[in-house]
Amino acid sequence: MVWSEQDAAWADGIAVAKQYAAAHGHFLPPTTATWDGHPIGVWAKNARAAARRARENEELRAAGRPVPSAAGAMTEARRDELDAIDPGWCPAWDTAWQRCYRLVHNHVQAGATLPHDRWRRRGPGRGPRPVGHGAAVRMGAAAASTAVDPEEHPQPTSPAPAPSVSTAPADQGQAPGGGQ
Repeated sequence: MVWSEQDAAWADGIAVAKQYAAAHGHFLPPTTATWDGHPIGVWAKNARAAARRARENEELRAAGRPVPSAAGAMTEARRDELDAIDPGWCPAWDTAWQRCYRLVHNHVQAGATLPHDRWRRRGPGRGPRPVGHGAAVRMGAAAASTAVDPEEHPQPTSPAPAPSVSTAPADQGQAPGGGQ
């Protein structure tokens, strides 16, 4: 017997999240992702929004400021469930950047190597650009060269350099991203 539709939907989402993470090595699905007919990408986006709302409320309380509303904030027990699946499921920065980092991290942890692009100048003052590889590889390499390992720092406030993976030089500036 179902006592709460919200609890049943949460349990279904957690089950699908575990399957997705097992298959992909992370729980950072894009919003368009579906798994066995379940819109896991939208579910994860909503879960990240609720977790961020809870984090903001905790920061307000810690600063002694009033919390406008706790509505829509995720409970600590639910955050712990998702942290057990993937500690980096709700980064403070862009999820596309985190997803690329996790893909490169998992690739290197499996014993594979990263491609090393040949670099050439684009023109005066425009910096280097890679030759011969797609944007996804460059994004992943850039993410890996500046990333914080989510298993070491599950909820940092901003990305910081962690030279755990050696890659070819990346373009100057912030790591590329692409939204939720």
